[in-house]
Amino acid sequence: MDMFVVYLPQLPWTLVTVVVPGEEVMKDDAGEIFTLDEVATYLKVGKRTVYRLAAGKKIPAFKVGGVWRFQRREIDQWVQRQTAQTQSSGVPGGPHSEHE
Repeated sequence: MDMFVVYLPQLPWTLVTVVVPGEEVMKDDAGEIFTLDEVATYLKVGKRTVYRLAAGKKIPAFKVGGVWRFQRREIDQWVQRQTAQTQSSGVPGGPHSEHE
């Protein structure tokens, strides 16, 4: 798919996405579907960690033809929930921990 971004000289800046006719584009990144490898890269963890989380139903995931897939929007929401739980429970090693 050929796509490019054009910045129009207006204040504030306006971002315009131009799509080549005949090509489909998702409306936003939130609807994006990740592979297991992409989620591992996105979360900066190992592939085995993501696999174990998905298999253990600890991270939102679904299978297509026996292969794990993840919706970006659900992963982002999961990260927010995990961050909030870690901060509220005072788990060592979490964000703002004194034990790092």
